[in-house]
Amino acid sequence: KEKIKKMVIMDSFSGNEPKSTQDLYFNMLNIIEKNKKIPNELIEKIAPIFFSPEIDKNSKLYLNFKESLKNIPEKNIEAIVKMGRIIFGRENSMDLLEQINIPTYFLTGERDIPRPFSEALSMKKLVKNSKIFKIKKAGHISNLENFRKVNKIFKKILK
Repeated sequence: KEKIKKMVIMDSFSGNEPKSTQDLYFNMLNIIEKNKKIPNELIEKIAPIFFSPEIDKNSKLYLNFKESLKNIPEKNIEAIVKMGRIIFGRENSMDLLEQINIPTYFLTGERDIPRPFSEALSMKKLVKNSKIFKIKKAGHISNLENFRKVNKIFKKILK
């Protein structure tokens, strides 16, 4: 507690995963587990979730992301599936946010599909001494989609 001076919560949510998306993500994880890889059809569904709808689907960033999903080693699949189930099956911990007493910064892409800005706003309201930043032209991977804006914010936070 004494060692942490500031905290950044980025593209995240401490509430429950909505049932509809939890079912969708668990179904995807079951498919990945069964196939011991991410099938191409699933990559085509997963990739758009991580980016702003406006991203150029032929951009190097987008194509590299899809390629990285395709090339996940089979030995890593079990850990990815386990982690996914933990993330999407998490318990609601919104009440813990009121206990945070350090400067806290919420960063979320303005077009984040899995973690919309409204979720960051609901968390911000529970943390005194907090600020919120909406990353323009970015989805869930806002630090990649608009790295200049994210870096600028981090420089301000870490000054």
